[in-house]
Amino acid sequence: MRTLSWILPEILKYKSPAQRDGMPRDEEMKKRIKMIRGIRRLAKLVGLQDSKALPVSIVFMHRFLSVKSLCKYDSMELACTSFFLAAKVATCPRKLSEVVIHIFDTKQNPELHNAKKKRIITIEREMITC
Repeated sequence: MRTLSWILPEILKYKSPAQRDGMPRDEEMKKRIKMIRGIRRLAKLVGLQDSKALPVSIVFMHRFLSVKSLCKYDSMELACTSFFLAAKVATCPRKLSEVVIHIFDTKQNPELHNAKKKRIITIEREMITC
């Protein structure tokens, strides 16, 4: 933390939406790290680990969470949505079905698969407008 001392005091003055909703900072950071790991795993599974989609998806996730509370969303749905949207922006789009199957393992459950797809589309619309 010392190496970022020139940034952190300014950042720590403000609480994120999740912190304002009562989530402890440590828990929020753990969830963000979990989402980044999920995004990296997903990028590797769909063959985009070396594309621009990976860093762009992480930026999308952090930007979204600077406006919306993590308390109101499933962290893996957010990770999946961030990556899905970033892949489109980085001109290497993947099918939503492919992304959902890799992150949620919904091959055996078509109802869950369709529900996750609808939820990701909903979050994507929110992510675009924030």
